[in-house]
Amino acid sequence: MFEQMKRDAALRKFDRLLVWKVSRLGRDMREVIATVYELADLGVLVFPVKSQTGPITSTMGKLLWAIQAWFVEMENDERSEAIRAGQARARAAGKQIGRPRAVFRRDLVAEFRRQGLSLREIARRTGVGVGTVRRVCRPNSDATAACQNCAADNLAATASRPDESSTPSVTSHD
Repeated sequence: MFEQMKRDAALRKFDRLLVWKVSRLGRDMREVIATVYELADLGVLVFPVKSQTGPITSTMGKLLWAIQAWFVEMENDERSEAIRAGQARARAAGKQIGRPRAVFRRDLVAEFRRQGLSLREIARRTGVGVGTVRRVCRPNSDATAACQNCAADNLAATASRPDESSTPSVTSHD
């Protein structure tokens, strides 16, 4: 979407861009400033709704854009630090971070694989994602020993690449 907007600007499809905040133009100061200059070079004026920056073409506008872009980067860094600190506190308190593990019968995955079902069909029947089914079929998974198709696929994939034998992979049947 962002790249399409830049292409449209290059084709002179518009000459003004209204953005909600300066931070919407990039992840850090350098990216924000580069984007604004790139658009200015294409004849597009950028107007952020939530800040009082002038056009980048004036001296004062350049200063205000630089300050706003620096402030955005500082806010993002502080937010990231606060998130990491909160996660560290939660881990120290013994709380699990992230998405809860999927609860389903892993033995059914092995049974369905023995029946020759595809990973997608197994995922549909067990109510989990294809990636979860694939993880269950990995070589070090508890259910893999019972999953003959997965074990055979992993062995065949490993044998066909002797230089990569230390990193077995899973072959998808989708």
